[in-house]
Amino acid sequence: MKRLIPLFMIVSLSGCAAVDALLMGKYDNNEYQLITTVRYDAQLASGNCADEAASRASANQVAYTTGLYALYESDRAHNEDSVKASKALDEIAQELKKRYNSGEKINALYCRLKFESIENSAALIQHVQGKRPS
Repeated sequence: MKRLIPLFMIVSLSGCAAVDALLMGKYDNNEYQLITTVRYDAQLASGNCADEAASRASANQVAYTTGLYALYESDRAHNEDSVKASKALDEIAQELKKRYNSGEKINALYCRLKFESIENSAALIQHVQGKRPS
């Protein structure tokens, strides 16, 4: 009987891990494509900050894609952490878009730092998504 207790505990714990794995969000090609697009667009845009018209267009494009990504994430089951991350990323991009469309002059350093922030956040999200089970 004493030998059965540790065996029961091991089976119970591995069962909890199996249930957790079943409830985890799975790898999704569309999700990965969207976050890769955000990362790449932000990477390209950070090098064009000297040209305000190009930067404004890039800010609008990145904000559109992050908004699309956040909307896509919001309806996937067992995806709460990704929803939070996508909303935080979208807030950064929407704020940059708002600044550019307000008509005020945007400093090239501010532009570069914002696009790099978006790129770094997208890279982190992309890394996590790439590690998900199929």
